[in-house]
Amino acid sequence: MLIYSVMINGTVFSGHPTRTTLGNSLRVVFYNLYMFHIAGITYFSLSVGGDDTFILIEDKDLKAFHLAFKMCYSPIPEGIHGLG
Repeated sequence: MLIYSVMINGTVFSGHPTRTTLGNSLRVVFYNLYMFHIAGITYFSLSVGGDDTFILIEDKDLKAFHLAFKMCYSPIPEGIHGLG
């Protein structure tokens, strides 16, 4: 009887707390904090769970946030985006 062992590299299984939900949450928090910083926004509320985000900002800051968002993310879905 032959038994094969297969090792899969580079795969993160769904539900892994430090590589999926926690990692996504931290990444999204830091992306948003960076965008608030470059937009000059100091008053905001941010709620993050994984890659789901809820942001509250004042109306006067909306245009600055949109500009900062465009600086961090590509306008096309398959484009390179993010902070690195």
